[in-house]
Amino acid sequence: MQQFSNKRLFLPDSGRNLILRCFGLCAWVGLKCSSLFFFPALALSAPFVYIANSGDNSVSVFDTATHSVTGTVKVGDFPSDVVMNQAGTRTYVANNKSNSISVINTTSNKVVARVPVESGPMRLAVNPPGSLVYVANSLKDTVSVIETTNNTVTATVKVGAWPESVVVNPADNTRAYVMNLFGGTVSVLDTTSNKVLATVKVESSPMDGVVNLTGTQLYVVNARSGSVSVIDTASNAVMASVPVGDFPTDVAINAAGTRLFVANTNSDSVSVIDTSSSNVIATVPVGKNPVGVAVNLLNTQVYVANRGSKNVSVIDIASNTVVAAVAVGNNPSSIGAGSVAAPKTVTARATEFMAVAAEPAPTAFPSLTSAATADCLFDWAETQYSALLYPPTKNTKRSTGFDFRFYSGSTSYLKIFQNGDVQLLQLGVSKRPQDVGTVAQFKVLSGCK
Repeated sequence: MQQFSNKRLFLPDSGRNLILRCFGLCAWVGLKCSSLFFFPALALSAPFVYIANSGDNSVSVFDTATHSVTGTVKVGDFPSDVVMNQAGTRTYVANNKSNSISVINTTSNKVVARVPVESGPMRLAVNPPGSLVYVANSLKDTVSVIETTNNTVTATVKVGAWPESVVVNPADNTRAYVMNLFGGTVSVLDTTSNKVLATVKVESSPMDGVVNLTGTQLYVVNARSGSVSVIDTASNAVMASVPVGDFPTDVAINAAGTRLFVANTNSDSVSVIDTSSSNVIATVPVGKNPVGVAVNLLNTQVYVANRGSKNVSVIDIASNTVVAAVAVGNNPSSIGAGSVAAPKTVTARATEFMAVAAEPAPTAFPSLTSAATADCLFDWAETQYSALLYPPTKNTKRSTGFDFRFYSGSTSYLKIFQNGDVQLLQLGVSKRPQDVGTVAQFKVLSGCK
């Protein structure tokens, strides 16, 4: 996430916020930590994720296409979390010991502002429009609300004991949820009045949370209890508790809302939860002390920040196996990635797409994708990624070497090559298409033949 995902979906922000938040309990037990921010939770709009390295006061810029670190940005003292706005234009970093938020311009990867907040900022979240940033201040039991136009704090809200993290409901932007580590509770904030509407009791040491894209359920990881609480957002009632690994500190969700990925810090693993049954269906070994997790928007990869290993594990979702491990900075603690960009007013025509994105596929292979397969995949993608590909359409355009559909609501093109490559172009966000997977991968996910 915020992830193609809300937190933890690689979305340009919505999510969440796929940021790793572990500093509170890490500090509690005398450990350093790192943070991984992948937009939650859906990161289709940006080919990069940002990784907060608490051990050397920096943020690593991670290229998700090449699985390599392409840059390093110096920030404040002990960065504990990182998030990106939905448009993919700004990344926000919580500097725990500097009591500030660094604002990074994602085009230049330079810090363009530093916003003072209250003591002990742990984790943060950006609302879907990108107009507000919410910061959990652990040492003051408050949440700071930052207006992003002028980077100033416009409100401070009293919450529970040691607020560790905060997430915003991506469906309607009317509620924010604050995980209070020492209180064992979740504070429910009205984002219009900035008042606490309810307090929900969960299990021991809630550290992080994520809301599904429909806004109906909140998932909270409880570190000391080794569990995930499932909360119905309409009633603010806990509906289920799912046992996971030892000391879970971060959680991400896929775009469809069907899978949760939980970083188990003391088990060196990621638990995969089926949200329909609330059961763990897989446990993936990763690096040492995973503390941050994020999912890309097309549900093909999960990124895990391993504090102890000082690297990022890349998990292939189809096989639930680690396919890469990439060294980053010292004590990575959080991963932030872009979320699905907000709709933009852009006049888009097929001719524009052909001019910008119609370069031939990278390698010439025999045709692997029939027209029927392409249409099946288009239909499936529209259902799975309705926040990105809308409104749905049956208007498939055929061209030499590839098929594509244009989505007027999000001004986006999805392009399927006959050789098996899949690309996405979001007008107003990027001038070039992004490789988002292969036909083979999406056949497995979709069931298309």
